[in-house]
Amino acid sequence: MDIKNRIRKQAEDYCRQGDYFCSEAIIRTIRDEFKLDVPDDVIAMASGFPVGMGGSG
Repeated sequence: MDIKNRIRKQAEDYCRQGDYFCSEAIIRTIRDEFKLDVPDDVIAMASGFPVGMGGSG
């Protein structure tokens, strides 16, 4: 499986399991896949996109 599909599948799994909203799942998956030194706070900051800004129109 290529990297794009692996990231997509993992992010979708996180979202479907209810662990994360879609934007959080993407950040988490990219962080893990590329072994980035990014704290969990960055994942939490992404929660505004689907809930707040995502519904603002």
